[in-house]
Amino acid sequence: MERKFKAAIAYYPDCSATNGDMAAPTLILIGATQRSGKGSSVQLDVYPGARHGFDSAGLKTGIETYGHRMQYNAAEQSILASHAFLKDVFGG
Repeated sequence: MERKFKAAIAYYPDCSATNGDMAAPTLILIGATQRSGKGSSVQLDVYPGARHGFDSAGLKTGIETYGHRMQYNAAEQSILASHAFLKDVFGG
């Protein structure tokens, strides 16, 4: 690609892709993961008690689906973390 990402933020990304090198500073907002440690830095914020869809305001009361609890319960923390991460990467 001619233009590259300068930073990345991933909200609960696909857990099956836990290896590989990061090409840009990355903030992952998820329960838990593992990686090789190669490539750009990765900040991992784990929100105890957070559920799938923790940033989806339509899930304030929460639902059970496909054996998972989905509930809006960590959006504010994740938004603050995203802003702090971008400020750190880009300055300002």
